[in-house]
Amino acid sequence: MAAPILTEWQDAACRALDVLAANWEQSDVKALQTVLDRLKEIELDGSGAGQSEDLWVFTQLARGSTELSAMLIDALQ
Repeated sequence: MAAPILTEWQDAACRALDVLAANWEQSDVKALQTVLDRLKEIELDGSGAGQSEDLWVFTQLARGSTELSAMLIDALQ
């Protein structure tokens, strides 16, 4: 499995959840945009997947990125 890309995704996803969990009065537009950009930069196309089981993992993480991105976009509006 492509550990570096998965670690990068984990860090970005955790940061996104932290930013989204912040109190609305303390919401930081710059932090929201930064973490959104970071999620978008991570390529989860499965090109680093070694086995077919790995491709399934990449697909699920890509879905998670889409959901997190949608929440971040909503918070930015």
